[in-house]
Amino acid sequence: SRELGRAYLAGRGVPASTAEGVRWLTLAIEGGDAEARLVLAQLHLRGLGHADTTDLFAAPVAGVTDAPAAARLALSAAEDGSVEAMSLYAWLCATGQGVEKDPAAAARWYGRAAEAGHAPAKLGLGMIRLHGLDGVTDAPMACRLVAEAAEEKLPTALYVLGTLYEAAVPPLPFDEARAFILYREAAEKG
Repeated sequence: SRELGRAYLAGRGVPASTAEGVRWLTLAIEGGDAEARLVLAQLHLRGLGHADTTDLFAAPVAGVTDAPAAARLALSAAEDGSVEAMSLYAWLCATGQGVEKDPAAAARWYGRAAEAGHAPAKLGLGMIRLHGLDGVTDAPMACRLVAEAAEEKLPTALYVLGTLYEAAVPPLPFDEARAFILYREAAEKG
């Protein structure tokens, strides 16, 4: 059901229909599919999670975002082991969208996803450690995590790593040339 839902969302092999995609994702969720919960959570954040089913093949119209629904779905999928959902839920905790702002919970969920190798989670946890948002500042760990995310060519991580070199955040040396290369690579990747 999840793949059919995604096919409708993307218009792959079937007419594009957000409403039909949401319907199939909901069926997959009822069957316990964690990844379908993640996709529906992402749709809720874009205002598409409550698609109108009266006109199944109408162009998608973004409605009001439903961050609380996104948070519930992301947490449920994260608890079932979805690494991307862990990272999404961490971001929601860090930003206070759909849940009360909780940097400590964000750090825990980012940490779990980072341990699984998820580059955006490494960047998120790196930023928390860099700024001590949860009361724990660890610049060397932050630099390592951001560098690992940058190795995955994550544009934001490339940019942040450039700023770390430019600011000479320990243990990184001041390296304006390296920062420039990272900024350019981040820009080229959008």
